[in-house]
Amino acid sequence: MALAGGAVLAGPAPAQTVGPSGYETGYAQGYWLVGGGGGVFSFGSASYQGRGRYPTPSCGYAGACVSTDGMSAPPVGIAAMSKASGYWLGAKDGTVYGIGKGQNSWPAANFHPAAPIAGIAAAATGGYWLAGADGGVFSGNAPFYGSAEPDHPSAPIVAIAATPDGAGYWLLGADGGVFSFGDAGYHGRAVYDPVTCYGACAAPSPLPPPEQYSAAQPVGMASTPDGGGYWIAQSDGAVLAFGDAESLSTEQAQRTRAPIVGLTAAPTPPYCGASSGAPGSAQFVPAPPQGYWLVGADGGVFSYGDAQFEGSAADERLVAPIVGMAAQPVSVACPATRRTRSAGSDAQLSGGGLRPRQQAALGTE
Repeated sequence: MALAGGAVLAGPAPAQTVGPSGYETGYAQGYWLVGGGGGVFSFGSASYQGRGRYPTPSCGYAGACVSTDGMSAPPVGIAAMSKASGYWLGAKDGTVYGIGKGQNSWPAANFHPAAPIAGIAAAATGGYWLAGADGGVFSGNAPFYGSAEPDHPSAPIVAIAATPDGAGYWLLGADGGVFSFGDAGYHGRAVYDPVTCYGACAAPSPLPPPEQYSAAQPVGMASTPDGGGYWIAQSDGAVLAFGDAESLSTEQAQRTRAPIVGLTAAPTPPYCGASSGAPGSAQFVPAPPQGYWLVGADGGVFSYGDAQFEGSAADERLVAPIVGMAAQPVSVACPATRRTRSAGSDAQLSGGGLRPRQQAALGTE
């Protein structure tokens, strides 16, 4: 059910506890979905701040009117603000729109790229990056670490993902190619060739690790909590794991009503246990739990690992397909110390018995 005005129907918040690994469990999670018409849908702890509109309402064919939420081009993604309760909408023409408490900026920036923008990612230190289909990268109040444009990618770039510390990013090509910048490490790539037969003929020859075959077009990627790996999502719902990323799902096309369009990592909870227990190291901190969401063009949300299912827009009457998803950065306190720590984002059937909360999608397409 879509509600106007930002009303929220939510069940009781889960109890915060410290899990066996020492990481906080039971904290609230949330996420936003954005449609190709600028509509924003909010779930869980993510609060609805506003939406964009494309095409701009009441402009007709003249296109010369004034609108408080009109967009000059369709959105291609959404990214959560790390230092405010809000989000950015990245448009195909390089225009970025900021929406949030005290952060409204319409538009926030316009980069005039040479190729259409393919994605947007938030930096943990503040700001964001845009990625163009030609590999160009544009920084909005975030450090610039390079672009793939000089490398002339063999296929258009389809996504950008940030490292957890905000000091690097990856670009993902439609053929599965991965380009690393800043402190983002290269952990392998997917290999996708729509001309080559994978499933209906003999299996292709083995690839040298860390490369992996992709049976459908790669559409999104996200970093693991420590930046030591990443996931690459395919349009059929399958997810490939690289580096220290855990294999959490094997979702296939027959179980999704619409193509998958993006992947978003679950926020990392704070470590609330004692820094001990590892042989030879009194300061050992175990690896944080991993999880992610997949989102489909029809608004369906699929959660895996530590990602909590908080609802979807699959039952909404969308006027345009969903094109992106972003996780709400969460600040939680360790129960014992009450010291607040930030659980960062970045930067999608509910698996493993996750508990969905009663939540209404906010805003309409």
